[in-house]
Amino acid sequence: MFFFLSKILGFLTQPLFLFFILLLVPVFVSNTKKKQKLLVASVIVFYVFGNSFIVNIANGFWEIPPTNDNNLKHHKIAVVLGGISYYDNQLKRIHFQRSSDRIFHALRLLKQGKIDKIFISGGAAYISKPYETEAIFLRDYLVEIGVPDSLLIIESKSKNTYENAVFTKEKLIEKKLFNSKEKLLLITSGYHAKRALACFKKQNMAVDIYSVDGSSGEQKIQLDELLIPNFAAFNYWNILLHEWIGYLSYWITGKV
Repeated sequence: MFFFLSKILGFLTQPLFLFFILLLVPVFVSNTKKKQKLLVASVIVFYVFGNSFIVNIANGFWEIPPTNDNNLKHHKIAVVLGGISYYDNQLKRIHFQRSSDRIFHALRLLKQGKIDKIFISGGAAYISKPYETEAIFLRDYLVEIGVPDSLLIIESKSKNTYENAVFTKEKLIEKKLFNSKEKLLLITSGYHAKRALACFKKQNMAVDIYSVDGSSGEQKIQLDELLIPNFAAFNYWNILLHEWIGYLSYWITGKV
């Protein structure tokens, strides 16, 4: 139920959905003043959520900056969180999406000897495709490109970040690899790192965060970023609002 509700809430809180509603409602409103107020509100929403400068500030406030390898210690296991790919059943191959930096940096760290094994956590992320378990087809892809299966561990039941933590711990205990004092390297995107870190700590798992896929950059005061709406900014807001609502809901329900 929580999985379904989170998907619905995520859709309803998208800035473009709000903008659409604010434009649609005046069509059914006869009062001229109310109609004008709604149209003004829609312009404000479009400007704020379409502003690259504002969303860059919000990203910088929330995300954990990308990890510098210079201070990275050796870890036996790196946990890579899913939500980075899907399987194309027609082409019979994997497609990588945003945040796929997670698995690519894990591969690099494995090759450099900074980690010994990659643990992939991710089940079926789509309501319409409960049979597509991401960890399985990601493992198959890695084996196909030459990564020994013995260096890979997967759990394919989790549908969200909370379950990532719960089922990762469950799988490590099952394989007798869990040690409450030995730190795991948790690899995820900067915007997702705070929620992921809180979930794993709630499960009494010792972790070091390895942040990738940074969204915020150097803040530049340029007229185009201040004045011209950018549809990419709406996408960044979708991600941020999803994380904020997710963290709040986890906090309310005791998951973090």
